[in-house]
Amino acid sequence: MNEENQKLVEEVGKRFDVKAEEMRKHSDAKAEEMGKRFDARTEEIKRHFDVVLENVRGDFKVFGEGLSNLSRKVDDLSERVDLLAEDMDYVKSVLVENKEKTKEVDVRLEGHETRLVKLESSALAKA
Repeated sequence: MNEENQKLVEEVGKRFDVKAEEMRKHSDAKAEEMGKRFDARTEEIKRHFDVVLENVRGDFKVFGEGLSNLSRKVDDLSERVDLLAEDMDYVKSVLVENKEKTKEVDVRLEGHETRLVKLESSALAKA
């Protein structure tokens, strides 16, 4: 290779090195720019997620309070049902007791009716 060609090769090599350096700087700048955009987007997503998470927490808090109120109401109703069951047991026992007393009264009335019929028959026979 002659001297002129050697110089051309060296000059092309230098130009290539310059262009390679420019490209490296350009890609480094683009990578840094993209990194900043990525970081900014990541922060934006984090903020959005934090807002959504806070809303969900609030919803769960409201749900928990509602569930607590509902549980308390169910407990109150359960107590009232238990009291009503006790009252019903008492009413049933009173009804059974009254049924027995009514049978006793019916038996007595039958006896009185029998005596009354005999007395009427006897009074009519004497008259």
